[in-house]
Amino acid sequence: MPTVITGNLIAHSLRLLGVHSPSQPLSADMSETGRMVLNALISSLGLDRLMIPTRPKVPLTLVPGKNPYSWGTGRPTHALDPVQPVPGDIPLAPPIRLEAAMLEVGDSGEPYEWPIEVLTQTEYAQGVTMKGMDSQYPSLCYLERTEPYHQLFFWPVPTSSYRVHLYPWVFLQRVTSIVQQLDLPEGYELMLVHQLALHQAPEYNRDPSPHLLRLAEASRAAVATVNVTVGRLTSDYGGAFRHSDVPVVDLPSFLSL
Repeated sequence: MPTVITGNLIAHSLRLLGVHSPSQPLSADMSETGRMVLNALISSLGLDRLMIPTRPKVPLTLVPGKNPYSWGTGRPTHALDPVQPVPGDIPLAPPIRLEAAMLEVGDSGEPYEWPIEVLTQTEYAQGVTMKGMDSQYPSLCYLERTEPYHQLFFWPVPTSSYRVHLYPWVFLQRVTSIVQQLDLPEGYELMLVHQLALHQAPEYNRDPSPHLLRLAEASRAAVATVNVTVGRLTSDYGGAFRHSDVPVVDLPSFLSL
């Protein structure tokens, strides 16, 4: 995974706009403007599924009867807040979206992983009427985006201590200094340079050239091509097609096979 210095990323983007010379160091104003625009760009790109390079496997051990689970580092609401942050049940930065969840079942040998359906806010609010209902295994989950913690709900509320594997969207870390090193997946450095140049152009009263616009479109498309997910049609028992490789069998029936 390539590593790039934030300041070099900013300088490269400014050279594409013709506002910075390679023989001159970045001014303090250019550095701070570039850092702020880069952070805004990172936040924006993190909303696009095709820009998400990875969905790490995050383990969570379920506690019988517990619902919901807090997700976050418990960062203070103010920079001068003297209270130390308290990590949540999942002590990681809360994600923009939870893409998938798998329930690990099986008492011995190789455990099975069974999909837990991830619901939207509307599906959870309107479709799950008895939210306090419990069962041995959860089949649905919903991530509510609140601050300072996100709240992860399972339904039915599990009565057994199983492990769940969560797959959240994770983008790039925010930058705090121009000397900060960024570990970027292949293709992301060029894409960020081009996008950063486009987003900084208004700061310097510049119009991006048609050539730069074409380069930015091509580098972004290259990243999107790697991250795109193409569904596969499979046939179930009745011969109907669907976009999944998981047979339509409920978990209790599966475990009794």
